[in-house]
Amino acid sequence: MARRPVGDYGKKGAIRMLRNVRPAVTMSPVMSYEDVVAISDPVERAALADKLMWADHPRRLELRTVRGIALRAALDSGVPADAIAGRLVVNVADLTWMAAPASPAAA
Repeated sequence: MARRPVGDYGKKGAIRMLRNVRPAVTMSPVMSYEDVVAISDPVERAALADKLMWADHPRRLELRTVRGIALRAALDSGVPADAIAGRLVVNVADLTWMAAPASPAAA
């Protein structure tokens, strides 16, 4: 009996292998801008807006504004800056420019 070359699993073997393969990317529905704005916790709202901004959301500039407003609200309510920075996975120094209002030049 001849040996099959490495990687040659035959028809049944190939079908079995394909059944065990998971898709590399799972598609999830993109949250709408209105869904993000409706989140009551400012830190969570800022984190989600930031995440969607980098995921090529159709309303990126508006999400940047939401993120800035949410960050200012969180800081004004007394949430420690290091806790916010940890949730957004940024440096504390980055919160200064992230909380700043978006300039018209950014549009």
